[in-house]
Amino acid sequence: MKTMTKRIASMALAVMMAVAVLASALPTQAFAAGAGKLTVTSNSAEFANKQVKIWKMFDMTVSGAGTDQESYGYAIDPDWKDFFIEKSTDWSLGLTESSTDEEVSAAAYGYINGLGADNVAEVTAFAKVARNWAVTKSLQADGTQNASADAPYTATFSNLEYGYYVVSPAAGSTSSTRKTDAMLIPVKDDKATIELKSEYPTVEKTVDGNDKINAEIGKELTFTLKAKVPDVSEFVKYQFAFKDTLSKGLTFVAFDSVTIGGTKLETPKDYTATNQQPNGEGKTEIRVDLGTLSGTIYDARGLFTGKAGQDIVVTYKAYINADAIVGQEIPNNATVDYSTSPDGTQTGTSVPDVTYQYDFGFKLKKTDGTEHKNPLAGAVFQLRHTAMGDPIELVKKSEGVYRSALASDVDKVTKVTTGIDGTIVFEGLAAGDYYLVETAAPEGYNKLAKPIKIAITDTTTSGTNPTWQIKVNDAQDVLNGSSAKLPEVAVENNKGALLPETGGMGTILFTLVGAAAIGYGIYRKRTAKTVA
Repeated sequence: MKTMTKRIASMALAVMMAVAVLASALPTQAFAAGAGKLTVTSNSAEFANKQVKIWKMFDMTVSGAGTDQESYGYAIDPDWKDFFIEKSTDWSLGLTESSTDEEVSAAAYGYINGLGADNVAEVTAFAKVARNWAVTKSLQADGTQNASADAPYTATFSNLEYGYYVVSPAAGSTSSTRKTDAMLIPVKDDKATIELKSEYPTVEKTVDGNDKINAEIGKELTFTLKAKVPDVSEFVKYQFAFKDTLSKGLTFVAFDSVTIGGTKLETPKDYTATNQQPNGEGKTEIRVDLGTLSGTIYDARGLFTGKAGQDIVVTYKAYINADAIVGQEIPNNATVDYSTSPDGTQTGTSVPDVTYQYDFGFKLKKTDGTEHKNPLAGAVFQLRHTAMGDPIELVKKSEGVYRSALASDVDKVTKVTTGIDGTIVFEGLAAGDYYLVETAAPEGYNKLAKPIKIAITDTTTSGTNPTWQIKVNDAQDVLNGSSAKLPEVAVENNKGALLPETGGMGTILFTLVGAAAIGYGIYRKRTAKTVA
């Protein structure tokens, strides 16, 4: 009997010691009781405003804080007792419904201690199972905070009790290496920090390889949407869709391709692409749903499995249309929708990525060569890309205002004439070289001998405020342009002077006078003979 009593006492002491030294096996960062602080941070803007929840799995005490003898004691939180009892068979814990808190604490400690060091696969897998159990059981969180809206994107938990915590960011973030966004951390002071390694889906958008571009009206542009395949191992179904909204000044042409890891996908087996007709504001929404239709949603889990981290690339064509206003940006917003719940039915939306498109223009001012610079009407011009090339087709927008023509336009013209104010406005142009060629001068004026070179340079630094410069005939001086003021190119014509001639009235008059003089001389000579 005494032997049995000693054995029981020895076992109890072993349990107490195991709980007391649990810290030697768990991560060493922690918070101080009642004044603990946990910081969860991420460099990704997608973490902005996202919710983070924490659950305390163990209560924690500290002995010898700040010394080389620092040690920790752990006791299971009552809310987590059932978790380890339910997993007892799977993890060989030897627990039953009648197990005491001390027995559960010791068994839980022993199991976690045996998983290995920080961040090994087994510890990460345990974090995932624990977080999923808490969510499934609707376990009351011990703390809920939203990440800050601005960088650095941080969710901060203050005044926490000592403890070993399960941490879970808002659903939807994934990691191709950890395979989960669930995390574990001990709290023993105000220095505990988690740098979020999982990522939320994002989209990167470009137009002809840039985030902004100038282009002539009607020129087709290639738009590219890029995202990473998320890890979908925690999801039963997974929705993933690109959404892109084209502003009024853009016209959708067609989808080019959808690829994953460089391999072209097939529709409708791998994706479904749709484009709507422009709405009342003239905006057009296009959408690419990855995966196949499963009930009421498109499920991409099968398509994405085994491809986490690979690039998803969507390309399509569009062009700047007649609704574009010279010098004003045409924004184009893209996002991705992605699943945030394990069953795949709930979704979140990424931060938009935007490209900007715009066109340029200039005003031609035709004047005489006098100091008064009087405007000249009736001068006829063509606009060309090269001095000897074909004229650019234009369409009249209003009196004296012309833009580059679309293929679908009617009433195209290649020659334009200055009005009574001597001006012509050209719109819908891109950066590059143009040539003004005068094909007819106003009556009484000489036609220009050579084309006038117009060099347009894009000086835009922000897509939301397009600017450009013009050089005339490669001059050093530049003309600045913006939506508020078009550059004005002055072109002079000179009046023609009457050139000298031969065979005019002066010659005839001298001939008549000479003839009269000769005739008079003959008459005098005959009269003199008669008198003699």
